[in-house]
Amino acid sequence: MQEGPDCGAALGIGCLYKVETEARLGKELDNLSGREILTEEGPRRVGDPVTSADMLVLMGDLYEQQGNRAKAVESWEKSLLGMAGAPEKGVPVLIRVARAKRSQHDFDGAQEALERCEGLARDPELKARCLYESAQNFTFTQSFGRARSTLEGLLALPGISAETRALATFLLVDVCEHEGRIADARKLLESIRTT
Repeated sequence: MQEGPDCGAALGIGCLYKVETEARLGKELDNLSGREILTEEGPRRVGDPVTSADMLVLMGDLYEQQGNRAKAVESWEKSLLGMAGAPEKGVPVLIRVARAKRSQHDFDGAQEALERCEGLARDPELKARCLYESAQNFTFTQSFGRARSTLEGLLALPGISAETRALATFLLVDVCEHEGRIADARKLLESIRTT
């Protein structure tokens, strides 16, 4: 996975998507004016649904950086329509949507996006990212039982990285502490130390 100064606090997979997309779109963006890039005219003018979708993702990222989460979500949602041929490409976009909605305290909307995310993800690591975000969303709404079952499902996935496993375990420790299951939290922490 490639990370760099342009990635900011993006998830690894989201950062990779951003770097690849920006490189691929370089020629397309050179042919458009700044106004077209920052409005829906650019994606419409390009004509190619995949390129248009990528432009909408970048436009959503710009709106997010400006703090306009509603417009960011709108752009990201529109971008998903152009990704029908490559559904897993929508996973990092749906994670962005969920995070933006969660920051707007739209926890139901965030959960809906994460359920779509999980349904699209075939790769275990991508599915794990969706499940982790979903579990975090459940902790924000104090649905600790649902968070626990989601994290247990994540930890049961084959082929996830040690880093993802550790993050999920730490969140599960937090859930156990909130549920008053201190002994279980201690065992989970011990399991991390031995791996």
